[in-house]
Amino acid sequence: MKTFLIFGDSLVFGKGDEEYLGGWVGRIKQLIEKENKYWCVYNLGIPFGEKVEDVIKRFNIETESRNKLSTQGGKLFIILAIGINDTRLKNGIPVTRKSSFIKNINSLIRLAKNYTDSDKIIFIGLTPIDENKVEKKFQEKCFSNEVINEYNKLLLKLCEKNNVLFFLPITIKKEVSLYKKTLTEDGIHPNSQGYELIAKKIACFLKKIYI
Repeated sequence: MKTFLIFGDSLVFGKGDEEYLGGWVGRIKQLIEKENKYWCVYNLGIPFGEKVEDVIKRFNIETESRNKLSTQGGKLFIILAIGINDTRLKNGIPVTRKSSFIKNINSLIRLAKNYTDSDKIIFIGLTPIDENKVEKKFQEKCFSNEVINEYNKLLLKLCEKNNVLFFLPITIKKEVSLYKKTLTEDGIHPNSQGYELIAKKIACFLKKIYI
């Protein structure tokens, strides 16, 4: 038995998915559970501003309530796709300063290691936004790709330091351009096509590592 717990925010929850398939996590769930009926994927994304510190608060109870099978010889995989709301700008400054972000990510990794091995913990990097759409929607510059890139670099360094995996689904310029075209009017959440793109990239990564 393999259990996948996928923690995150509205991008994990699947906000903006017109097909109501649960975003990229729902699509991953279909792929994984179709291959083996004894594998289980849980979408633990919460919308409306979820940050790293919020995941920390609910991590133990969410994990313990779904970790019963791994104690019976199964394997537990923890996927963390969180941090975009930490980069939200208030008066031009991220709501979670870098020092606090580093502290919180390290705390989250320590919690995850209480339940599974380092090679079964994966951080999914933060996806780009459309700054023009964001500014039009919120009437201010509340997100910045420059800041998102800085926090992605922090995530990568922290993952390397703690010997856990890091995967950035949208990387090359062509992918970034294609992905931005799928973003909904808020400039943050993709539509079904965008979630499909992310799902395919993450599924390939997971299959390469685990399946």
